[in-house]
Amino acid sequence: MTVARCKLYLALSLVQTGHLASARCIVEQQYLLACSAPVLDTRLISMCLGIWAKLKYDYHKRRKENERRDKITTSKFCQHYL
Repeated sequence: MTVARCKLYLALSLVQTGHLASARCIVEQQYLLACSAPVLDTRLISMCLGIWAKLKYDYHKRRKENERRDKITTSKFCQHYL
């Protein structure tokens, strides 16, 4: 389980650097591992859920930034041609 915890710290680092897809894969794998282990490690499951929450927040934040950027780009384009 120590290796799983290290992988979760790696996933957290990936989230912080913007590599969300890679982080998602790691968190999903470790969560499935933690849930299927013979001895339930609640700390590991809690870590997975916490990183998953941060991942969801960062996905949401990225989507909002992209929408805002698209809206600005579209309005500049329209102003140029009107």
